[in-house]
Amino acid sequence: MSPERSAPQRPAPPQGGMFGRGPMGAIGLPVQTVGFPRVGLNCGLCHVGSVRENATAPRQVLIGAPNSTLDLQRYFRFLFAAAGDERFTPDVLIPAIELRQTVSPIDGLLLRFLVIPQLRSGLLEQKRELLELMDGLAPSFGDDWWFTGHHAFALAENGLHETARTKIERSMARNPTNAYGAHTRAHLCYEAGELVSGQGFLRSWLATYPRDVATAAAGA
Repeated sequence: MSPERSAPQRPAPPQGGMFGRGPMGAIGLPVQTVGFPRVGLNCGLCHVGSVRENATAPRQVLIGAPNSTLDLQRYFRFLFAAAGDERFTPDVLIPAIELRQTVSPIDGLLLRFLVIPQLRSGLLEQKRELLELMDGLAPSFGDDWWFTGHHAFALAENGLHETARTKIERSMARNPTNAYGAHTRAHLCYEAGELVSGQGFLRSWLATYPRDVATAAAGA
């Protein structure tokens, strides 16, 4: 890599993730340079938790504890959506990177012809593999409303809108206060270009969604 290359920014944690102390960056997102800096995932992302003695006390990191605030699926959905966007191209991404750090001519070539194309194809392949995983697990979960909602999302992400619609309607019928199911149904409307229908559904669903914490948590 070019010697004038500026130091990479430390990666931000996904929704609910945590930063460590000092220069270590986001816990569970190590940066390793193999030709170019790469951000990976390790066990710390999900298996490092934290507690506070009270609302104003400093956070204590607990290695090995579950990360109860991490929304890992939202993080993956963000990555899949980004890779599927038509703007995920070197012509768009390289100028955005240059806003944060210097991109040398060599780095620019690597980003244009290797890093960005391989990153996009890899993420899209993972999206297909996720659907294969959900398809394989489906017989074991039967008509479980929670699993059916997640299965529907994977179907929608892979363009199988009608199959996804059947599953999410079944999930919502079994648990109408299912917030994840409502999110999936709205997302399906977005993916299918049914924006008015999606907005109408959300308005009607939110009007009946329980506002007390205990009832809402039971339907989450």
